[in-house]
Amino acid sequence: MSAGSDLAIARYRLRSASAVARDPIARMAFFDAWAEPFARTYASHPALRERVALFAREARAVVDAFEGSGPLRCLDLGCGPGMIAGELAELGFEVVGVERSATMIRAARSLITRRGAARERIRFVHADLTDFLASSRETFSLVVSSSVLEYLDDPIEVVRLVAARLRPGGTFAFSIPNRDSILRVVEPWIERMRPAQPRCRSFWGNALRTADYAAAALDLGLQFERVGTFGLPRLSIPALERVLRNRWFQTMSLLIFRRPPEGAPARRTSGGHAPSTAR
Repeated sequence: MSAGSDLAIARYRLRSASAVARDPIARMAFFDAWAEPFARTYASHPALRERVALFAREARAVVDAFEGSGPLRCLDLGCGPGMIAGELAELGFEVVGVERSATMIRAARSLITRRGAARERIRFVHADLTDFLASSRETFSLVVSSSVLEYLDDPIEVVRLVAARLRPGGTFAFSIPNRDSILRVVEPWIERMRPAQPRCRSFWGNALRTADYAAAALDLGLQFERVGTFGLPRLSIPALERVLRNRWFQTMSLLIFRRPPEGAPARRTSGGHAPSTAR
């Protein structure tokens, strides 16, 4: 895989990183400040509940695919307060949650005590994602990452390392901003009108799109299965929300990759946005 890895990292160079995004101290301070509020919000916010449900759906597909093959292991990269990790442990996975923010790790370890027996299947690790992947020799049936790669300066390196940690037939599911969304295009102007709100995109470390990840994944020996979109602000007119629930307005993309079974080469898929929603 080394030749393909070098090709992918060279070809899909990172773009449009701002100075503040590359300031690790400012970035970490941002995540540390939001650890506790984020943990409180995750359980009650409809959009975040939707996100957990989407990752749980992919996890159930992995459970079905590996039925009877022994214990299932999941790696949650950038696990934050551990809500997705907890949900996947409830499905029977042995979960390793990796997070660079010590404050987020503390919040995760506190919240996980509410999970009953499932908490025994979760281990949280305070570490840099790339360092953990590079030093670990553990393998996983499922790797998930919820809105993390956009903050990294070198996400393709993470994808390369994930490819080496996936079991044959294993799944890599992650969410990134949907940069084709009209709402994402106007987001900078909206943020200027709400100066008190957190500006997450100020800390994005790259400008990679779905097509970049799909092409890099093929070079790295992964199969790009599909992409769906989700994440629409709650509207007071339900009929209008139904009309806007498509990839041109939904703000997040969920990408699904798989490592082919042993002996099966990665194959190209027909397109980056089929299906257009994460249903």
